[in-house]
Amino acid sequence: PEWVNLLHLWTRFEGLEEFRLGKVILGYQSSLKPASLTQWVNTRRKDAIVVPKKELKRFAAEFWAWWIDLQPEWRDVAGLEGPLTSEHRHPSNGRDWGQLGLAKGRNGMVSVIACLAWWGV
Repeated sequence: PEWVNLLHLWTRFEGLEEFRLGKVILGYQSSLKPASLTQWVNTRRKDAIVVPKKELKRFAAEFWAWWIDLQPEWRDVAGLEGPLTSEHRHPSNGRDWGQLGLAKGRNGMVSVIACLAWWGV
């Protein structure tokens, strides 16, 4: 059910902008982007990525470092390691979401969702 809920929320997120590609054509800018994601984008998303079981721990660490790096400054999560928890869910109160709010379409939130799918979440 969580996966279906995530896909539903992502569809609503993209629908708010009428499924336009968004302002950030290059996607999320971060030097911490997981190597598997870069590979997938560079091959024009033609091949599914399978993260071998023995590499899941490394992939998870890469994902969380990238996700934390993408967060707006007001979330105050810089320097954390591992998953964010409910204590990090502060209301935005109209604050700027930075690149998380801008990157839509094929290089935006779908990149995060693809990583979660490869991870087996």
